[in-house]
Amino acid sequence: MKKPNFTLSVAAETIAAKVLITPDNESCTHVAETYLKNTVKFNDIKNFLGYTGTYLDKPVTVISAGIGMAQMGLLAEDLYENYGVESIIYVGLCDSLTEAILPKEYALILSAATDSNYPDLLGLPGAVAPTADFLLTKDLYEDFLARKQLVNFKYERPTLHVVTTLSSDRRITDELEAAEWTEGGVSVADTATAALFVKAQKAGKKAAALLLVDRNAVTGENLPDTEYQRTCMRQIVLALSNI
Repeated sequence: MKKPNFTLSVAAETIAAKVLITPDNESCTHVAETYLKNTVKFNDIKNFLGYTGTYLDKPVTVISAGIGMAQMGLLAEDLYENYGVESIIYVGLCDSLTEAILPKEYALILSAATDSNYPDLLGLPGAVAPTADFLLTKDLYEDFLARKQLVNFKYERPTLHVVTTLSSDRRITDELEAAEWTEGGVSVADTATAALFVKAQKAGKKAAALLLVDRNAVTGENLPDTEYQRTCMRQIVLALSNI
């Protein structure tokens, strides 16, 4: 039975089977205007800005989910259950919880720990482990390594960390709390990935998260605004090439 739409009210054919989710409207518009061709804006209400176009002749939809697991979960559920979406890659930002991972580097997420009760909403008699799709994540990883052999990649030496994230309803700002999470094997923190993975698993669909490290919670170092556009470009192209 078709479930109620909480986020989108557009024709099913408007949305492609492959979706890129961004954390805000500005980045969503940037992706649509810079990387997609034959682009059509299909939604700009309820703060879920959406465009559909083509990337290398493949239909792709890009939508902004805003910040937080509630919005990500509602959007992912609509996309998987009501619009026949097969795979979603989240291209968001994250904070590093360890000095070993620096702003401007990338985090490819294997699984998502959480201090939220979001997975409990499934009503299962135990804890759910929000986990990325293996093949989609593997493709992103292998493509990153292949691109790293190119001249410009060798020169810039980009770094990709394959890690577990903490998806939290708040930002981790205390150094001691960050250390507690890293001792448990959690290296970065974001606000939405766990909800995406939970909804993908429930729907039997694919999901992955490729995050750009925006801040180090231990040192307080931030990604300079002047570096953001260039570093997020690599993140977006990698995701679009493997969606």
